[in-house]
Amino acid sequence: MDTSGCARFDHRKSVCCGSFGTDHGPTHIASDFRFAGTKTLSDRLSTGFNLGAEWDGEIALAHIFYSYILGFRIISDLAGFAELYGYVNEEDTPDHRFDAGLTYLVAERFQLDFSAGLGLNEKAPDWFISAGMSLRLFQ
Repeated sequence: MDTSGCARFDHRKSVCCGSFGTDHGPTHIASDFRFAGTKTLSDRLSTGFNLGAEWDGEIALAHIFYSYILGFRIISDLAGFAELYGYVNEEDTPDHRFDAGLTYLVAERFQLDFSAGLGLNEKAPDWFISAGMSLRLFQ
């Protein structure tokens, strides 16, 4: 049984045209960072997390985001997941959500996904559904 894991730190700054504080430019520097980690628990079960902050360039306050996910393989190309995630900042009510769904690996670099979820507080939507596709360009 492989119980490997990894952690990663990403950082990005946005470069905008225009002068700060004018109608054609941001009021503040826009930036974000993210700590991400994964851990393989067994040949069918894994877990992961994200924790970070982002600044949109319009207000000085950071928007903090988090997620915790548990993934499980059902058959070779079909997997399920359950996720708890949310957003918090100093000026607004926190937004906490839960979702669960399925992913299907159509080809080595192409995946389809479907999920449905619930908001866990007043700020979050009552419920939501999502569908998407992912294409891995580089390996």
